[in-house]
Amino acid sequence: KLVVIHDDKVDRTTNGNGYVRDLTFEEIRKLDAGKGEKIPSLEEAIDLLKKGKQRIAIEIKEPDTLEGILTIVKEEGLSNKVIIVSFWHNVLKRIKEIEPEIKIGAIFVGRSVDAVSLAKAAQSELLCLKHKYIDKEVVVECHKNDIGVNAWVVDEIEDIEKMKELGVDIISSDHPDRV
Repeated sequence: KLVVIHDDKVDRTTNGNGYVRDLTFEEIRKLDAGKGEKIPSLEEAIDLLKKGKQRIAIEIKEPDTLEGILTIVKEEGLSNKVIIVSFWHNVLKRIKEIEPEIKIGAIFVGRSVDAVSLAKAAQSELLCLKHKYIDKEVVVECHKNDIGVNAWVVDEIEDIEKMKELGVDIISSDHPDRV
């Protein structure tokens, strides 16, 4: 079973320790993520979110989870409600081969010489970049190429305002109430 967790280890966010990939679903379910909260399965998270109108963003952190993720997305009829993002650009290309209607986003750690060309090469509809590397030039170039811009992780109010002024399409934040 696939679970929804940001980190590759459970140490920081639960009362457990170890790598997610080394634990069984049953072991993960026994962990406390704070105040009795459990780490949800992908199906549980989708059930909560699919009632809304928002798009569901799924980040692929391990390439071998692709088939399981696509199976769940197809079974739930969510191909047009998800955007799958990843640092693994070859995985994004594979998604487009299997399910071309699913929107994808290429994540970059730093500002590459030509992130827009790399995003286009990955057939990505979204460029996901740390906010400190986003300027007007990046936003304009992306939009000229029908590529959206996702700024991450933007937590400070002044940075959020700057991203809005630049015209980014998505602001990812640990403080959505500030956005």
